[in-house]
Amino acid sequence: MAKNQDRDQETAVVAKSGFSAVELAEISSFDDVARLAGGVENVVNVADVAGDGFAVLKDKAKLIGVPFVIVSAAEYESSEVKGKTFTSLHVLTRTGEKYIVNDGSTGIHQTVQQMRASNEGNVPLPMYVPNGLRRSQYEYTDDKGQVKNATTYYLDTSK
Repeated sequence: MAKNQDRDQETAVVAKSGFSAVELAEISSFDDVARLAGGVENVVNVADVAGDGFAVLKDKAKLIGVPFVIVSAAEYESSEVKGKTFTSLHVLTRTGEKYIVNDGSTGIHQTVQQMRASNEGNVPLPMYVPNGLRRSQYEYTDDKGQVKNATTYYLDTSK
């Protein structure tokens, strides 16, 4: 081991690099990393070695009418609005898509809170939602008197 590498090993709690010091100095782009790794297929995706594979769902409309199973439900305090809570669901669709659905509205969040209140503080899991989500679109008047469009999503509880 070279003298500099010995020093790095002594000061690091855990020293691990996929590349030598010379190779690290050559890296200036993603393409350089792929080349040095012997191809992009040899670059490890963090999702394959850490995390649970669930991705935050950005558009709840994607789950309208889509069957899914709720495998996890938790309530968190909002970092944006003091005293407000929201529900975070881990859901798995019939086709294997894994999503985190976050909701603080009178829709999903309120439904989950009602389930929790009816079941001694618990949400019965896993829970099948055969009809996915449903959407309610409406207009409201904001505090400045302007009419705006809004959407609330609900767990579709129809049979």
